[in-house]
Amino acid sequence: IKSRPIYFGARHARQPYETTSFFNISAMSYGALSGPAIEALSRGAKRAGIWLNTGEGSVSPFHTHGNCDLVFQMGTAKYGLRNAD
Repeated sequence: IKSRPIYFGARHARQPYETTSFFNISAMSYGALSGPAIEALSRGAKRAGIWLNTGEGSVSPFHTHGNCDLVFQMGTAKYGLRNAD
């Protein structure tokens, strides 16, 4: 079954976000989960055809084991995307 595209921001953005999945896996504190649990989410996202948000803690090998689509969350918190300073 082929899903019809869903557009977010179609009337407000020059390039609206297009997806075929309404439900996805949002960011969470992955540091509270085990590696196998994160890997299971990644594998489940791949099977469901949805994306997985990495959260502010960057991308771990467990996020990539399932080969799902990843949304990399750029944050400035303690474990976010920042320089050494």
